[in-house]
Amino acid sequence: MVELEQIGYTSMQDVAYERIRAALARGTFRPGESLPTRTLAKALGVSTTPVREALTRLVAQNVLCVDPVNGTPFVPSITPELIAEIYELRAVLEGLAAEHAALNITKEELAQLEKIWARLKAAKTADYQQQQLISEEFQDCVYRAARRPVLLDLIRSVWLRSGVVLHLLAESCPKGFSVEGHRDKLFKALKRGDSAQAGATTRAAVLATRDMLLRIMQKS
Repeated sequence: MVELEQIGYTSMQDVAYERIRAALARGTFRPGESLPTRTLAKALGVSTTPVREALTRLVAQNVLCVDPVNGTPFVPSITPELIAEIYELRAVLEGLAAEHAALNITKEELAQLEKIWARLKAAKTADYQQQQLISEEFQDCVYRAARRPVLLDLIRSVWLRSGVVLHLLAESCPKGFSVEGHRDKLFKALKRGDSAQAGATTRAAVLATRDMLLRIMQKS
């Protein structure tokens, strides 16, 4: 009998983990919000066991906290210190990825990035969540082009933690704030293969967002 490679099986725990992780990264849950196992299991249409295991995994990754009284996982609260640390890490990691991307990006990837960039500019009138999804697609395309898998994993891990900030950004972002100019410069730097400019522009965009969020927190 011909030997065939077995089809991989994705466990329900992995599915639950990815769904909850994606929701956290999008800022679906509010800072401080409890995440009861039964409630999430019902929303996902699965039993409580894979959800409980997925939540335990997210707690172990320090993405979620645990209520010491009832043991229920919850989304961490936002503090100025958390915002500063997350966005400073993002500036370092994403700036480095952009530098490598400028040196390694292919013509095909540039063409794909140009299409995403066009969609992002056309989405100005779309709701915040839709704009955020396209923005993340743009950034992910850039960072994958860096050809640095460990660096990409680190960036995605920090993105997961920065999801708790997205509600603040969506609800309180000052009118007129945008990093579109930075992204335009980044795209041009990638096309030129200008590593220094790609890194500097990426860091500037991340830090501009950090400063805006800290100003919001000072006012609240």
